[in-house]
Amino acid sequence: MSKQPLIYIIILNWNGWQDTLKCLESLQTLNYQNYVVLIIDNGSENDSVQQIKSCTKDRSSSDIYFEQSEVSISLIVEKQIYSSLTILNKNILLITSPSNLGFSGGCNLGITYSLQQMADYVFLLNNDASVHPDIFNHLLSASKAANAAVVGARVLDEKGEQTLFAGKDWPAPIFVSGTAFFKLEQQFWESTYVEGSSMLLRRDLLEQRLIDNSYFLDPSLFMYGEDVDISIYARHQGYKCLIARDAIIYHKASKISGGQGNPRTCYYCTRNRIYLANCWLSLPEKALFHVYYVPSRLIIILIKIFLKPQNLNVARAIISGLLDGYRGVKDKWVRH
Repeated sequence: MSKQPLIYIIILNWNGWQDTLKCLESLQTLNYQNYVVLIIDNGSENDSVQQIKSCTKDRSSSDIYFEQSEVSISLIVEKQIYSSLTILNKNILLITSPSNLGFSGGCNLGITYSLQQMADYVFLLNNDASVHPDIFNHLLSASKAANAAVVGARVLDEKGEQTLFAGKDWPAPIFVSGTAFFKLEQQFWESTYVEGSSMLLRRDLLEQRLIDNSYFLDPSLFMYGEDVDISIYARHQGYKCLIARDAIIYHKASKISGGQGNPRTCYYCTRNRIYLANCWLSLPEKALFHVYYVPSRLIIILIKIFLKPQNLNVARAIISGLLDGYRGVKDKWVRH
C-alpha cells in the first residue's frame, strides 16, 4: 500500500477560538491519517491563544499524556520573522502572529512552514467550518484522476440543506457574486476558482507561485479575492482547478469578517474586485466591467439605505472600496 500524501491543514483564528475548537473536533473524525493541523492565530485581541492551548491538550485517542512545548523555527513572511511554534498535540501545531496579517498573510505564514516540513498538499480551511470524514479521500482522488493542482470542496450550509458554493464559470467571480452551479452527475468538474474556505493546493503549484510572484496568496488583497486570484493564476499556468462532488464542508458563511452586510466585507469585496478585474480580464471584458461596476455599486448603496437606514456604514464602506480600488490602494483598510 502506497504512503498517503502529507497534508497540512491550515486554519486561521482571529478572536474565534470557539469556532476553531469546533472545527478541530470535526477533524478528529477524518478517515485519513497522514495530516498535520497548523493553526495560525492572526493577532487575536482576546484570549484565543490561551483557550486553544488549554483545550487542545491531548486531543488524540492515545491514553498517553502529550506535553505541549515551544520549539524554535525560522520563518520570514512579509519581511517579518516568526521564531516560535507551539506543539499542542501530536498533530496540532500553533503559530502566533503578533498582528493581523489578513487571510492572505496568515495563510502565507502557514504555507511557508508547511512546505518547509515537506507537505505534499496544503489545505486551507476556515475555522467556522466542519468537514465530512471522507473529504481528503475525495479531494485527492479528484486531484490524481485529473492531475489537478487546485481542488475544492462542495460547500454546504451548517445543516447541509443548501449548497453555498460548487464552482463558477468565468468571468462570473469578478462581475457578480452569482450562484453555485451544479454538475452532480459527475464526480468532479472544472471551475474558474475554488473557495478559500476549503481549498486543496498541490506543492508544485505553490512552489511555482513563489518563484513567479514571491508569495503564495497575494498579501495586498488582505482578505477576499485571494482564492479567485490564485485559482486564475493556476489556470493560466496550465493547472486544472476542480470541485470534488463528494468532498463536503459545512460552513458558517462569512462569520469571521462579520457577514455579508458587514462594512469590512463590503469594503474588501468592492475594492479587490477592481484589482482582480484589472489583473485578469481581457481588454473587452475589462471595458465592460468598468462601465457596469460603479453604477451597479451605487444602485446597491441606494437599495441598502432605502431598506435599512442603519446601513449607512455599509454604504460608506462600499464608496471607500470604490475610491481605493480605482486609486490602487491595497493592503489593510485604514478603518479595519
